[in-house]
Amino acid sequence: MKDFGGSALGISEAAVMLQTIAESGACMNGASSVHMNIFGLEPVAKFGMAAQKERWLPPLIQGQERACFGVTEPNTGLDTLKLQSTARREGDYYIAKGYKVFISTAQMAQKILLLARTTPIEEVDKPSCRLSLFYTDLNRDAVQITYIPKMGRSAVDTNALFFEDWTIPAEDLVGGFNAEGDGFKMILHGINAERVLMAAEALGIGFAALRRVSQYAGERMVFNKPINTYQSIQHPLTECWIQLESARLVVYLAVRMYDEGYAGGEYANAAKFLASEAAFKTAERAIRTHGNIGYAKKYHIERYLRKATLSRIAPVSAEMIKNYIRLRRSILRGFHKQAVAEAVKAREIEEDVILALTGLRTDLSQKIKKIKNISGDFRNNVDKEMDATKKAVKNLQDNLGQAELDSSAPPQTSDRECHTRQASHVGTLYQAV
Repeated sequence: MKDFGGSALGISEAAVMLQTIAESGACMNGASSVHMNIFGLEPVAKFGMAAQKERWLPPLIQGQERACFGVTEPNTGLDTLKLQSTARREGDYYIAKGYKVFISTAQMAQKILLLARTTPIEEVDKPSCRLSLFYTDLNRDAVQITYIPKMGRSAVDTNALFFEDWTIPAEDLVGGFNAEGDGFKMILHGINAERVLMAAEALGIGFAALRRVSQYAGERMVFNKPINTYQSIQHPLTECWIQLESARLVVYLAVRMYDEGYAGGEYANAAKFLASEAAFKTAERAIRTHGNIGYAKKYHIERYLRKATLSRIAPVSAEMIKNYIRLRRSILRGFHKQAVAEAVKAREIEEDVILALTGLRTDLSQKIKKIKNISGDFRNNVDKEMDATKKAVKNLQDNLGQAELDSSAPPQTSDRECHTRQASHVGTLYQAV
């Protein structure tokens, strides 16, 4: 979003930043105070019209406005497709009515990204249809905001929202009027970003806890030796490092896939599951390594455990992640089976083509061989005819040559004629004498 004053960086860079904030010791308090303005407006950045982006993004990027994420409801929870809040179109406005719960930063936010049903659920073919997404002013005259006290993450307020006859301008429908009903598809784009960023924050908590417990284990002396020299301390902490590093690799894979346009949620959810579990186990191991003092607030370990606990249940629980991935992988297996069946069929067709081509090649080879044989016989016959012609020509040339010789030789006389001529010649000579 460089055109609107942003840095043009992706969720990958945001994940590194939020992990660093959490790892500094700020944990969820520090990270949650900034992460909503990073992932929350992802649907707007992707699906909003140019005029909407121009109107909404610069104030958010410049820090002039803050937004909250209005999706979760008390009666539906993670079953977003059963969402009950409605927005009814009336001219140039929508009239919104419903409840939202666990809405962070609503006490100070100026804007809200609101998901509501624009067509009653009983009138749609699929529950995912006709859910619409709005980015609008959080009008406190129409929205009742109630603070929810909680055991941790006190730097960020959490709230319940109740609204009735809330007038929302139609121009605040993300994507414009033609995008009415596409809200669920849009919100998934923001939810996947939320999952991976929460995973990065959990990693930060885990590494913070591991660093602090490793330092303590090197300083704490028991039986005249640092406790980090005992395998009962070394091995569990080594396992924590292995789990955190494994989760980190999946988190970075998930954010890279997200930035490259992958729309599926299994990697984002898997990253969130692995990171939150690794962070919780590391924080728990840190308390156990500290012993009783770990339960006290002096070393901050109990705070890490509280923050890591939140990462296991929000924004989605480990059990729901497993349900989603099982369903997603089942669907993908179905696609895989279909692809395999199509590949097998294609292979069969290929084999048939190969057989046909082989038969054609054999038949063609036989015909070529036959043609060669015929050609050989024809050549032999031609050679014989040529030899015979050459002999006939030679005989003709010989006969013609002899005839020419005969025609050029002087005429031959007989013996009798010769004797007569000789006698006549002698008689002439005698008379002359």
